[in-house]
Amino acid sequence: MGGYGGFGFMPFGGFMFLGPILFIGLVVLGVVWLVRALTPTQPVAATTCTHCGKTLQPNWKACPYCGEKV
Repeated sequence: MGGYGGFGFMPFGGFMFLGPILFIGLVVLGVVWLVRALTPTQPVAATTCTHCGKTLQPNWKACPYCGEKV
């Protein structure tokens, strides 16, 4: 029997399982990051004019069709 508590000749032999666990964890984090990066974002919701019902862009201050203030 060795003098290292039965873990072999390496002083940190008991921690040999951490390498594969860390590797698997990094792979999982990479896949999660990739899925989030490739998922399309939601477009900004378009508003409609309360007077004429036409679609307006979010940064418009007035409706270009009827002139009603947004």
